[in-house]
Amino acid sequence: MSSASLKVINETEPSTLAKIVMEVEPLSEEEKKLMLKQVRMRKAVLMAEKLKGAVLSNDISMSEIVSEQKKMHKERQK
Repeated sequence: MSSASLKVINETEPSTLAKIVMEVEPLSEEEKKLMLKQVRMRKAVLMAEKLKGAVLSNDISMSEIVSEQKKMHKERQK
């Protein structure tokens, strides 16, 4: 396909945003809110999956946490 024919297709076809607006416009306000919530949830899930590898595993045992907490309480009391 030549670039000229692509330009004609792009000019006659609505943008992605326009397609989304045309799809959502007939919905009720409640349905629009629900759809927006679903989009936000999907975005959050994708972001969490993307960041999953960035979180380091926890190698600290509960006894170490408790002892550190006790040590901090003693330092505060001084």
